[in-house]
Amino acid sequence: MRDGHYLVTEINGDWVDKIGLNGTVYWSMHPPGVSYPSDTNEISPGRYLTVDYSDPGQIVIFNAAGKTLWRFAPTGPDALNHPSLALPLPNGDILCTDDWNDRVIIIDPHTNKIVWQYGHTGSPGSALGYLHTPDGIDLLPPHNLLGVHAGSIGLP
Repeated sequence: MRDGHYLVTEINGDWVDKIGLNGTVYWSMHPPGVSYPSDTNEISPGRYLTVDYSDPGQIVIFNAAGKTLWRFAPTGPDALNHPSLALPLPNGDILCTDDWNDRVIIIDPHTNKIVWQYGHTGSPGSALGYLHTPDGIDLLPPHNLLGVHAGSIGLP
């Protein structure tokens, strides 16, 4: 995190914890309306981004008080199926792996629409344009998490 602490996402019990290097737990909370939080990240001071690794899944931005600031939980053909990671893009859009739908998507949080997709929804493959259960993504520097948090990594 920007303050040198770490966020830990606990699957069992659906907790997100802010923990210091010395083991101090500063807060623990249940992301609002999320049954299986996955890979929660701080996206700005006091704002956290997580996904609900469920079917249907969702993407949620929340604060440490447990207030939902934004939620993407589409139904129908855009429904998420076990998304495992979401990251903010420099322009404010959200990049997400939608694992069991075999795709990576970008959502515009202002319109709640998918504005880009790589992979064919629900069709795993290894050919160009296909993915098979994508589970991780990262951005190139300086927008990757290491670049964003480089100044505070390992600091108390």
